[in-house]
Amino acid sequence: MRGSADMGYHTRYKLHCLPSQHPDFYEELTLDGTAVGPYEEGDTLFDGECKWYDHDHEMRRLSVENPRIVFILDGEGEDAGDIWRTFYKGGRSYTWRPDVEPPAFEYDKLI
Repeated sequence: MRGSADMGYHTRYKLHCLPSQHPDFYEELTLDGTAVGPYEEGDTLFDGECKWYDHDHEMRRLSVENPRIVFILDGEGEDAGDIWRTFYKGGRSYTWRPDVEPPAFEYDKLI
């Protein structure tokens, strides 16, 4: 059994942005009013495994502070099939999850 320091649900997160049409796009990225750039188009802003329970709240806050940027946060949890992608822009978001269901039994496929 893991110790209390290791308890919790680990997720692998990958954060990046959609490409921008603005040449100064990546120079503008801020967090709590502090510039966290520069980044170049295609850079991954974060890639790692952690327990980030407030990720939705923090990502919404980041997207409010950087309203011209579309952030993409990918997650893969410890449990099988726990895969998702959330898009954030201007404090709003939506999440995509793969819709994978096992097929129904088909007698004709028996060999």
